[in-house]
Amino acid sequence: MNVRKRAGGRNGYQVEPFTRLQRQAIDWLDLMQRRHIVHALLEVDVTGVRRAIRAYRRALDRPLSLTTFVVACVARAIGDDPHMHAYTARVASSCSSTTWM
Repeated sequence: MNVRKRAGGRNGYQVEPFTRLQRQAIDWLDLMQRRHIVHALLEVDVTGVRRAIRAYRRALDRPLSLTTFVVACVARAIGDDPHMHAYTARVASSCSSTTWM
């Protein structure tokens, strides 16, 4: 059975079954048996973000890059949804160390 670990249970983690969609995605990844690459082209207006970064730099006299800001935002979004932490040993063991899951 595929399970995911989430903070809050025994030893700090709670084991829950994967959703049907997650199991289907894992099955597709197993069938493909090659690197799992997702290509995307998107456009994002970062005018307000750049303005906020400049204000942050002026106010605190500390460096902050757009990349750092984006990484922090993604990390917070993932942290807010415990299901984003889900993994299975079967997929993790079949992926190379350079492959994102």
